Amino acid sequence: MATYVNYYCKGPLEFYSDEHEMLPKPKPPPKPLEVEQDSTGAHMIQKYYTKRLLPIYVKDVQDARAHDDSKDWALQEDHDPSHGTKTPYNVAYELKWSNWIHLLIHPAQSPDLNPAEGCWLRLKQRTKKCLQRDG
Repeated sequence: MATYVNYYCKGPLEFYSDEHEMLPKPKPPPKPLEVEQDSTGAHMIQKYYTKRLLPIYVKDVQDARAHDDSKDWALQEDHDPSHGTKTPYNVAYELKWSNWIHLLIHPAQSPDLNPAEGCWLRLKQRTKKCLQRDG
């Protein structure tokens, strides 16, 4: 699941573990070239993140800036490799940099420094209960 929350609004929940939305694994090239690898299960890949989720976050940070430009708005991520945290020059990093998105630096998956990390288990449990009850 992915979502965002700020002082003025909250975003919709985005589920990225749907099997039909996972990108197919590319065929191996004849020469050893850099291959974009797909993951299995509920792992998010950078191409999916930059195509589906990051534009939503960029737009909402820009909207927040337009609403109140006296504050320094930042995006907080949990250092998932799909967020572009492994290397400084990739598609996700370039999109954030070109839109002047500031990031908060913190350890990966730290519930002490990342308040959203403590919410995921509860959100997943409640979503699972709702799905079991409805289905």
